[in-house]
Amino acid sequence: MSATIPTVVPAQLVAGDTASWRISLTDYPAADGWALSYSLVRRTGGVLILIATSADGNDHLVNVLASDTASYLPGDYDVQAYATKTTERYQVWSGQISILPNFAAAGEGGLDTRSNARKIFDQLEAAILKISTAQASGASGGIVEWTVEGTHIKRSSPELLLVALTQQRDRYAAILANEDAAANLAAGRASGRRVLVRFKSPQ
Repeated sequence: MSATIPTVVPAQLVAGDTASWRISLTDYPAADGWALSYSLVRRTGGVLILIATSADGNDHLVNVLASDTASYLPGDYDVQAYATKTTERYQVWSGQISILPNFAAAGEGGLDTRSNARKIFDQLEAAILKISTAQASGASGGIVEWTVEGTHIKRSSPELLLVALTQQRDRYAAILANEDAAANLAAGRASGRRVLVRFKSPQ
């Protein structure tokens, strides 16, 4: 039995998988000569991916071969969709798509599957440990600034920098909790969040 073709743009694509979905545009039917295309721009690095569609009656069908998506660079992409006909062009949709790495093509070097938030969190943890260890030994070394992924934090003393880094670490911990909950729900598992219920005693 063939797989059901989605009728919405997927939130995620896996590099090396076939990408397929069908879109119906009442005002821009394919049977009237309208063509639908997608432009994907990676948020870091500016990589551009162009996806064309084919006519399927009045609908627009995306069917990108696995051999083509294998070259897609994993990351988060901003997306715009356009309906075109001769000299006319209209933007009909915008959104985001995450392209996930192909585990089967990892090779011996493996893959870093951490999200950007996880990478920053881990580097914050490492920086906090480094400063804390230096302070404990009485040799803080004057560490007063820290930079990662375009974020720069500078304070007048290692102690103040440690406070700022801890605040950032706690902020990213909350982001990761949301990511983990979303991943659990997508996999059909419980979100992992605790639900607190307050019982009111009868009067």
